[in-house]
Amino acid sequence: MKSFTLKSAGLITFLCLSGLVCQSQVNTVGLILSDTSQCFNGYTLFAPMKSHTAYLIDINGNKVNSWTGAYLPGSLVMLCPDGNLLRTCEVLTGNHFYGGGGVAGRLEKYDWNNNLVWSFDYYGSEYSTHHDVEIMPNGNILLLAWEKKTMSEVVEAGRDTTNAFYNEIWSQEIVEIEPTGSSGGNIVWEWHVWDHLVQNFNATKANYSNDIKQPQLMNINFGPKITDWLHFNSVRFNPERNEIMVSSHGTSEVWIIDHSTTTAQAAGHSGGNRGMGGDILYRWGNPRAYGRGTVNNQKLFSQHDCRWIEPGSPGAGNILIFNNGLNRPAGPFSSVMEIVPPIATDSSYYRAPNTAFGPSSAVWTYVGNPLTSFYSMNISGATRLPNGNTLICYGINGDFFEVTTGGQKVWEYINPTNDDTVVMQGEDPINNMVFKMYRYAPDFSGFNGVDLTPSGPVELYPPVTGTLTYGNTANSPLPNTKIYLKTLAGVKKDSATTGPAGDFNLLKTAPGTYVFSHAITKQPGGFNATDALMIAKYFVGQVSLTGLNLKAADVNMSGYVNSADALDVLKRFTRIINSFALPDWLITADTITVGFNHLTHDIKALCAGDVNGSFIPLLKSQNNVDLSVEEGDPSLPSFAEIVPNPVSQQSHFICYPPSDADITFTIMNTLGEVIQILPQGIKPSGIFDYEFDGSTYRQGLYLVKFDIRTEENQYSIVRRMLITK
Repeated sequence: MKSFTLKSAGLITFLCLSGLVCQSQVNTVGLILSDTSQCFNGYTLFAPMKSHTAYLIDINGNKVNSWTGAYLPGSLVMLCPDGNLLRTCEVLTGNHFYGGGGVAGRLEKYDWNNNLVWSFDYYGSEYSTHHDVEIMPNGNILLLAWEKKTMSEVVEAGRDTTNAFYNEIWSQEIVEIEPTGSSGGNIVWEWHVWDHLVQNFNATKANYSNDIKQPQLMNINFGPKITDWLHFNSVRFNPERNEIMVSSHGTSEVWIIDHSTTTAQAAGHSGGNRGMGGDILYRWGNPRAYGRGTVNNQKLFSQHDCRWIEPGSPGAGNILIFNNGLNRPAGPFSSVMEIVPPIATDSSYYRAPNTAFGPSSAVWTYVGNPLTSFYSMNISGATRLPNGNTLICYGINGDFFEVTTGGQKVWEYINPTNDDTVVMQGEDPINNMVFKMYRYAPDFSGFNGVDLTPSGPVELYPPVTGTLTYGNTANSPLPNTKIYLKTLAGVKKDSATTGPAGDFNLLKTAPGTYVFSHAITKQPGGFNATDALMIAKYFVGQVSLTGLNLKAADVNMSGYVNSADALDVLKRFTRIINSFALPDWLITADTITVGFNHLTHDIKALCAGDVNGSFIPLLKSQNNVDLSVEEGDPSLPSFAEIVPNPVSQQSHFICYPPSDADITFTIMNTLGEVIQILPQGIKPSGIFDYEFDGSTYRQGLYLVKFDIRTEENQYSIVRRMLITK
């Protein structure tokens, strides 16, 4: 007698292979570092500036969702509380503002399934949105916009145009819109820099003053002598204080204004909670802009991001700024700075007479080591997380990293895109810049009711290719079959559907050790008296069974192959029982180690009980053949026919495809074993007539399976065919 303990053998193989080395090379893109004991768990949203696609990834660098639009971002994307994606769009508007950094012109919202649900255009020959937006608690949206001023308007505002190399100025406005319907919106509030200017150049103009050291106003003659004079690049709203903060790249300052005003008050110098109308309440970064300092007092250098730290996070109410460091006297390096705004007991911003606004220094700063190792001359941003860490977008390099208060990196991810293409792991991306990004907590309201199952990394990997074949001597392919790579702990990491030749191509498998799995929906078959006999012979030592064939023999899953298994095969063959304890399909549970090199690996599948591999599975909709019931769609009784039947020599297989369809006829014996497959290819709707030659077949009863596959549906029906001589 011979016995074989399948469970023990499988366990030994598993333990031996699980100890293989998983990775031998350092990642260049995607997840670089993840210390889950210290980083803040959540989902990170980013939109590469040169890609039409925005990505949401989990803390492990795996894609959770993505959205693709018709336009490049211009420049921001963010999630709304209802889960919709709000994106700014770079609409090319001729010569209106073409070439302006961060040009947009359009806002769009997409639902979780990438359906466009709302759009709003705000651009024309005289105005256009750009850079940043902010979602307010009431659902309204704040947006930044340029507004053109002609040279005559510029002169009237008292600007010194001596040696000017421009013929217009792009000033700034902030617009609050109330979205309506599926497109459009109402402008419910607006504010314009042009209403809050001062100058001492031309005494004939209305905004002239001998005293230009007025921090509540903007000196029109300070800043770069270029068209895009102020270049706002960030806008934020503080609902607790009902205030708006902007970043003025051109003057290297952050400004805060009052939002409690009406639009009319915002155009003047009185009204609102602070009594100052639309004048500047607070500004910080470069007191030279209002005559209260020198170059030695300048703190910001062409910054690109400013935001209040949100309630619930350490430092709530403080201001976090990404200081790019362009033209910094100490040299080119970037820093992230946290400052405490000087708020007085009456909630105003305190400033001693004849001095600049404080503070004199930051309470927390992050810099690179060495300093020049962290430098982004433009874009970028930073966010304080609820655990006290700070998430930084190193924009020019497409590098996102999270640091502790002590400056230790605990998470890092590099955007793996070049323009609209995704790069291969091991390559260095060239054009992967990102304007800003966000991290959303797992309990974010927008995630309610959506599927957050990760689908693998965004970046590509050298492929794992191979074939899935049936375990017979002919290696018959298994097409249209889902296969998976799972970790040794059973977590799915990658998947593919096999092609016509059973071929597969896995492109998102990160280095590691994995086990193949499957989701074969094809019905089993091929178990018969021959298999029962072989199982009985193996039990008494007369034949040898190995691999899948041996595993397929233990149909009662006792851990041994014996006469009970042979009996169960006979019972199922004669329809006394309808299933085995063993799952219907077996696949070689190969454990493979994936690295950074192309890997070819072939796998096999076998039906339980079919130890001699006689069964050849058909298409995905293969049905069990039951001699007492014709299977298929019962609502289509005239779907297919055989004329004449019985068949003496020639017959016709006639079917009625409802639309263009891929048609296949399969001829089987009464045991359901395939004798011949007759693929017909794509045929038009209507009636299809195939002339069948039965002269080469033996006399007897056969089964003909009609498979009709359209783009929408797949139909199968079985007809009996009697061949006479």
